[in-house]
Amino acid sequence: MTSAAVGTAHLLTADGAYFLAADGAYFGVPVSWIAGRQIQVRLYSEAIYAIPPASAFGFPAYFSAWSVAPTAALRTIDILSAGRTPLIARSPSTLAGTVETVLAPETIGWWLFHAMGKLTTTGSGPYTHTFTPGALPTGFTAEKAYPDGRGYERQSGLKVASATFAFAPGDSARLTINLQGARQTLADTQIEANDTIGTARFLTADGTYFLTSDGAYFAAPATVGQTDWIGSDIAITQDGAALGTVTSIALILDNALASTSMALCGKPYGPPAGRIKLSARVQAVLTDHAWLEQAMSEAVTDFAVAMTHGSGNGSTGNESLILTMQDCQINPYSPAIDTESGLIADLSIQIGTLTATLRNSLASVLP
Repeated sequence: MTSAAVGTAHLLTADGAYFLAADGAYFGVPVSWIAGRQIQVRLYSEAIYAIPPASAFGFPAYFSAWSVAPTAALRTIDILSAGRTPLIARSPSTLAGTVETVLAPETIGWWLFHAMGKLTTTGSGPYTHTFTPGALPTGFTAEKAYPDGRGYERQSGLKVASATFAFAPGDSARLTINLQGARQTLADTQIEANDTIGTARFLTADGTYFLTSDGAYFAAPATVGQTDWIGSDIAITQDGAALGTVTSIALILDNALASTSMALCGKPYGPPAGRIKLSARVQAVLTDHAWLEQAMSEAVTDFAVAMTHGSGNGSTGNESLILTMQDCQINPYSPAIDTESGLIADLSIQIGTLTATLRNSLASVLP
């Protein structure tokens, strides 16, 4: 295109605009279709609810779908006027949606902390991170970066309303997070780009972070990684005994968030969490009456889902995550007889308490 002579084809100007070569008339600007794989999302902890940090190190989000978006109801103002054109106004917007991802030792800690609230870290490398239900964090901001500096979208005041952990043979361990937030804004610069030498972490041209005081290497966001656990990495136990008949399990965590409240001045207030609700659905090959007997007798039992790479000791390549469900009861059920072949037990389980134990080589699960 750039080698075309005037009068024979289109000439590509320096600013990327096309012109008809014969007379210089404007032709058009080439369209670049943005692909989902080009959009990067970084997560930032908030010190004040719904206020993005002025400068901070962002935690890279790995996801298969990000569907968090604002919604605002349009309404007609019932003012009588001589004309027939309606007066339309927009109600304050709300922010909510889902994020779908896989469970991986490098990134699951962020979501467990924001879903459960209480975190205790022990060890000196490898490390053990233990998550239990507690007060939820203030909130976090997700910043979506569009390619080629085309702008940034900030979704702030995000809290985990609920989370579903799903496990099935031959598939990655999956996580679906329902988020509830305060507002969405647009920005021309990235939060990380606001860091300056001498005051915070400095972002170099190649995306590598250094401590600004002495230039010591800090971290490269691209190296966080995502090595997911798959079906063959997963073991399920009940009261310490292996369960070899389970075909799928879904663990559901519900924080019972209140609706986001907003004052007349437009200031959002963080929604408080209610009592955490924990449940699971287990499908398994029906081989005997054991689960039916436990359900009918209101027996209290424990379940655990263990995901392991290598030895599971927490060193690089040997990470593990154990979800321990204690004080569980199986809801009464009767297996459906709907096939002439093997029957499946479909169990609904109420969970008393949940503990997540993550072992990896990261000293902190947060940036």
